Amino acid sequence: SAACPGWGGLIDLLDAMNQVILDLSAVSGLIHDGMIRGPAWHVMDMGRRIERVRDTASLLRSLLVNQTRLERPVLRALLEVIDCRMTYRSRYMDNVQQNAVLDLCLTDETCPRSIASQLNALAEHVDALPGEARSLLRTEERRVVMSAVHAVRMIAAEHLEDPATEHILKVLTDLEPQLKLLSDVLTNKYL
Repeated sequence: SAACPGWGGLIDLLDAMNQVILDLSAVSGLIHDGMIRGPAWHVMDMGRRIERVRDTASLLRSLLVNQTRLERPVLRALLEVIDCRMTYRSRYMDNVQQNAVLDLCLTDETCPRSIASQLNALAEHVDALPGEARSLLRTEERRVVMSAVHAVRMIAAEHLEDPATEHILKVLTDLEPQLKLLSDVLTNKYL
């Protein structure tokens, strides 16, 4: 507290963090509800979705790197972090299992927080960017997004059940350079 006058310790820090979260939520709500859905909005939302996919993929990689079955407390924490606890509970009750959690976080296209859902939204954004409709050939950004969507869609149920499989880790690892390339292409082309 001597280093930061006016701060009373952990309680003040938690209060400040809660205020930051509220402020960020307010800005997010303004963007979501008030911003015109033009090219700038598409590019901004693509950046948000690229970050979400990268963060989720990184988290899943760190959990799966030991190739052991994930324990229930880890699975529950993963659902909290990905913000899918309510969706999971509505589908599976309280029966927390690795294959169902990984499906919800990774491959379920109906779950708005899943990697698959984020990649599908990125594909829609790429299609909506200026100049996309004029070309008969797929642009580089379209090819990158399609490749990522396809890789996630090709994850089979047995990959989600078997912690020893390297297939999921490979897909998650390959997403990082694809998303970096997508970000670079979009930056060079539109910004």
